[in-house]
Amino acid sequence: MQEVTREVVQQRMESIEFMRRTGIRADEVSYGFGRAVLPLKGNDNHFKSMYMGAYGVLAEAGAATCVSTLFDFEKHFPVVRSIQMDFLRPAYTDLSSEYRLQQSEIDRILKELEEGAQRVCGGYRTDRYRGYGLCDSQRHHHLAHLAR
Repeated sequence: MQEVTREVVQQRMESIEFMRRTGIRADEVSYGFGRAVLPLKGNDNHFKSMYMGAYGVLAEAGAATCVSTLFDFEKHFPVVRSIQMDFLRPAYTDLSSEYRLQQSEIDRILKELEEGAQRVCGGYRTDRYRGYGLCDSQRHHHLAHLAR
């Protein structure tokens, strides 16, 4: 698989109309790392702070930015299975989200994908979709990679 650039990840984000409307952008991308930025403008609420629903968009896009660097999208496609967020305080500026996977976790995931594993994190099985997955419990996000 060839290296995935920030521009390629941005094109993937913009291919989804909803994402394009939010103005979210891939800010930094490298193998196993991604940072997405969501502008306040257009995603604010009646208090002029970031709309709460926008936090979920940012969490999903940040994770997708990271895993987009790992997989051949002709074989596997990342899908966020769940997101847990704790709202601490309102944001009055643009927000960013960073995700990084350690090389040992990347190696494990890629090996499982190559072997055609059916198990995803947390003991879920997605035989119906031939799903593959990873879990990063430190960030409380769960991703599944669906084979085409």
